[in-house]
Amino acid sequence: MNMPRGLVKIDGIGLADLPRIGLYAMDITAPGSEAGAGDEPAARETAGGVLIVHGHSDLTETDESIARTFGTRVVAVGLSSNADIYTLSVSDADGRRRHLVDALEESSLNTGEPLPEEEGFDRLTEESALAIFERLTGISRDDIATSEFTILRPAQEHDLVEASDYDA
Repeated sequence: MNMPRGLVKIDGIGLADLPRIGLYAMDITAPGSEAGAGDEPAARETAGGVLIVHGHSDLTETDESIARTFGTRVVAVGLSSNADIYTLSVSDADGRRRHLVDALEESSLNTGEPLPEEEGFDRLTEESALAIFERLTGISRDDIATSEFTILRPAQEHDLVEASDYDA
């Protein structure tokens, strides 16, 4: 299966909330096996929020700002097997953050207190990052592959005009 390079789980929101972070749902869907490998992010609602998958890991770097914007917990995993860089971040609305980075199988950056879900893993690899993500969110590779995702697009000029109409 084509695994997404970026996974972001945002608790307590729906697809209709994503414009607050500059992402808009399009009328295009794709199976998870394709959506996660695409150039545009894609999302689906889950029992507890929204899962965003992306063929790049860029979106995973904004977990802290997403958590503050929605006032909720965000779990993000970035997988770059070509560059041997793996990241895991868990940001809570109260500002607590656990951030792990493993690069080139040698270096590691850890901030925040270890999470119980990390137990049993010495290093962050593609396999361990996905296993920890599943422990934290309940979302597995199979869930992603067999789900239907809505393709997202970034905010455009006309979106900002429409938003300002509602502010008046």
